[in-house]
Amino acid sequence: MKKFLYSLVLFTVVACSYALSARVGVTLFLMKDTLLVQSAAQGNEPLVLTLLSLPGIDPSTQDASGKTALHYAAEKGLLALSQALLMSGTDSTIKDRAGETARSLAAKAGQHEIELLFGT
Repeated sequence: MKKFLYSLVLFTVVACSYALSARVGVTLFLMKDTLLVQSAAQGNEPLVLTLLSLPGIDPSTQDASGKTALHYAAEKGLLALSQALLMSGTDSTIKDRAGETARSLAAKAGQHEIELLFGT
């Protein structure tokens, strides 16, 4: 239930910031990029997929540690989400502050099926 409520709050924030941005020109709409990474970090696949469908979303956005949504999805073993992020144009070569790519995190976590998504 807590995860559902969190998702609902985040989705409401995104919807409100989009409406405010469209009407007032405020840049709150940029929050959606940060929410994308945070949602992936929490393993919230439905919200990440919803955010990916929004216009102007940057799937390669990084958080303070340098990780993208793909880093988190790959490390957590979220195969469908990793595929969706790659298909949305996420840059899979981005390294976080520790020098890790999404592929290297998947390998370290034993997520071999996801590691194969990145090719050789």
